[in-house]
Amino acid sequence: MSQGRIRLSSCVLAGLALAGCSVNLSAEKLVRREEQRFTVSGRPEILLKTFDGAIRVESWDRPEVLVTIERQAGDEHSLKSIEVKSDQAGNRISVEVLKPEQKGSVDIGMHVGRSAALIVSVPRDADVSARSGDGAVTIENIAGRLDVNTGDGAVSVRRSVGDLVVHTGDGAVALEDVRGQVELNTGDGAVKIDGVLQRVKARTGDGAIVVRASDGSAAAADWDLETGDGGVTVGLPAAFGAELDARSNDGRVTVNGFDMIGATRDDENREVKGRIGSGGSRLTIRTGDGGITVARN
Repeated sequence: MSQGRIRLSSCVLAGLALAGCSVNLSAEKLVRREEQRFTVSGRPEILLKTFDGAIRVESWDRPEVLVTIERQAGDEHSLKSIEVKSDQAGNRISVEVLKPEQKGSVDIGMHVGRSAALIVSVPRDADVSARSGDGAVTIENIAGRLDVNTGDGAVSVRRSVGDLVVHTGDGAVALEDVRGQVELNTGDGAVKIDGVLQRVKARTGDGAIVVRASDGSAAAADWDLETGDGGVTVGLPAAFGAELDARSNDGRVTVNGFDMIGATRDDENREVKGRIGSGGSRLTIRTGDGGITVARN
């Protein structure tokens, strides 16, 4: 290293010291776990929130809610600064991990920042709201309303029954074997939806959309699928009915396995409209760049 670089590094560190900052170069990670239990009866409402960290929710056959808080930080002081606020009012349970205040600490290199993951077991019949500022959210085997919001992180939901709302700033969304109405929005990430669907409203800023609607699915209300950049594939049961309105700015629209009534197409097959089956609510599909395929399962 040249003398000029040595002098520059020394000046930077000296400046931080004069500003009252601390520099932590530790690569070690400290982990502390804490459990909180809540007894419930009937259908609980669970509110979960963490400033940074993954959230995982699974069902079990017990009339109680178990929340494991897993704090992580690079040093003991940072670990203790992570505060958890919890409350129970009847069957309404709230657990929130508060974002620690910044007090002039500078993290450099391998230093592990502060985060807190939540691992939660709940009765199957539960309404769940899960929010993470930065972290993946995974939910399995829940029969209730689900509301998921993450600033940056993938979302995975499996075997759910009930209306589902998902918002993520950046991350893929995978919904497998879900039942009910779905509303989701991701700024950047692929979207996969599979199950018995009554309404789907899905948008991604950049990524493919794949929807497979199983037998029993129906357009109980308008369906809207939109991606800024990516292909869209929609598989529908034979008995499905809707008014299709599909358009790609740069790609072909293909319909397979359905006899469409009153179908209209442009010369390049970038826009297709027409009735599928007995018609009904609208099935609107848009992509800025990519093909669209609507096919019978």
